[in-house]
Order: sequence, then structure tokens, then C-alpha cells
Amino acid sequence: MTDKVFKQLLASLPLLQHLDLHSNPALAETDSCVLEGLANCSNLKRLNLNHSSSITDSHISHLLIKLTTIEHLCVGNCKLTDKFMTSLCQARLSNLSHLDLSGLPISSLSLSTLSSSYQHTLTSLVLNSCIRVTQNIIRKLIEKCTRLETLSVFNTNITPVPRYLIQSKVP
Repeated sequence: MTDKVFKQLLASLPLLQHLDLHSNPALAETDSCVLEGLANCSNLKRLNLNHSSSITDSHISHLLIKLTTIEHLCVGNCKLTDKFMTSLCQARLSNLSHLDLSGLPISSLSLSTLSSSYQHTLTSLVLNSCIRVTQNIIRKLIEKCTRLETLSVFNTNITPVPRYLIQSKVP
């Protein structure tokens, strides 16, 4: 699919709510067009860009300004850094409930800021293969994110979360 065709496709779907571009090899060739088209999808609630290695901080930062209705965002294994995290926290996406950050080199400071920014909306956080995540930040996430139901830390340096921290969140 060419850039032009994909842009036209997105333009013809003004009610689009879910888009999965996970591991899409064509995305590397059309990323600027895709992102330009996505910025016009004002009803988008679920966006999966996992394993889109051409997606960078500047690409996604531009999108976050436009896509204020996002509830479910997957950006695992993209070329994103703490700059993306800063943009995400500044965007204040009021409906963001699920976030997949798998494999990103994000710092504990960024995760702390994230937990403050989305403490009332975040119900699911995926941090698989985020090797910079620490036990202390996980503890803070659990304490701050009062609606958190799912926390995935597969393939990290984190020991199991103590049961008393999880049980204290259950009503």
C-alpha cells in the first residue's frame, strides 16, 4: 500500500476507533504518512504500534497532542525514550487506561511522573523487558495508581511484587 492510498484510507474512516499496526513492515516506509493520517483520527481509542521500529519520540509526541481520546496505547519496542514519556505525561490523556511500554529504555523518574499523571485512569501497565525498571518504582506505581488491575513485568530485574502490596489494593 502506498503512502497516498493509506492516507486516503484513514481519511475515509472518520469514525475509526481501533487501529492495530503491530509489527507492520510497511509502517517503516509510510511512517510519516501514517502518522499524519492518524493525527486526523479524532475518535481513535485503541492504537497498537508495538514493534514499529521506525516510530520515534518526535513522531509519537505529535500524535499525542492530536489523539486526546486514546484509551489503549501500545508502543512497546519502538524507538522511544524518556522524551516520549515526558510528552505522554504532558498530554494528560484523560481516558488512558492501558499502556504497553515493553522493551523501552525508560527511567524510574519517567515512570514516577507517569504514575502521578495517570494515577486515576491507568488500569493496565505493561513493562515487559524494561530493564531499567526497579523494585522501588513498582512499589510507587502500586501505591499511586489506585485503579491498576494489571501490571506486567515479565523479563525484568524485578522480583515478585510482595503479596501484601497487591492485596492492600483489593477492596
